[in-house]
Amino acid sequence: MPTALFRTFRQIADPGFRRLLWRGAWVAMAAMVALWAIAGLVAAKTTFFETVWLEGLFDIGGFVAIFVLTFLLFPGFVTLGLGFFLEDACEAIEAKDYPRLPPARRQGFAEIFLTTAMFTGLLVFLNLLALPVYFLPVVGPFLFFAVTGFLLGREYADLVTARRLEPKAAKAFRKTHGWSIFAAGMTIAVLSTIPGINLIAPVLGTTLMLHLFERHRESRA
Repeated sequence: MPTALFRTFRQIADPGFRRLLWRGAWVAMAAMVALWAIAGLVAAKTTFFETVWLEGLFDIGGFVAIFVLTFLLFPGFVTLGLGFFLEDACEAIEAKDYPRLPPARRQGFAEIFLTTAMFTGLLVFLNLLALPVYFLPVVGPFLFFAVTGFLLGREYADLVTARRLEPKAAKAFRKTHGWSIFAAGMTIAVLSTIPGINLIAPVLGTTLMLHLFERHRESRA
């Protein structure tokens, strides 16, 4: 894990990789704006009280809730938006760092969409389910990073392993290296909560998981 993390941050010095980060950041910003717009439209079009001041207070509370929810759900939505781009990112990283690898199996539109949509739905559902606990001191943040880290680790591991391994072998890889995948997912979850860094977290997360995957394969060989 430390080696994969070092390789990931070292790669930022590469101009080609920085172009990937910028491209990913623009897509992430578009996903964030879309998420805010949808949530804001729902709040603006919904009326719960006839009294103006009560409705005003509710709207303020609603916008605070929207801010909290977008913060919690952003990793899932941005991964959904970046799902197709991350495949290209994997190819670019492999071409530079692992040129001897044979061409990977390129995932189709339906496969990527189904995988990322299921992940996003599960992330939204579990975060909403655990939302009351998130406001508890100490326990709340720990649970948030544990849940989000586990799901992000699984999602990014699936993205990387599906390109190189058959489903049975990919499942065995996740089982064998479960703790390092979870640690990588926690790292991605932390990066996804840092303003500014969260816009490039999916690309960094993909790079980290790809290096982790190849690192384990190298040690195994």
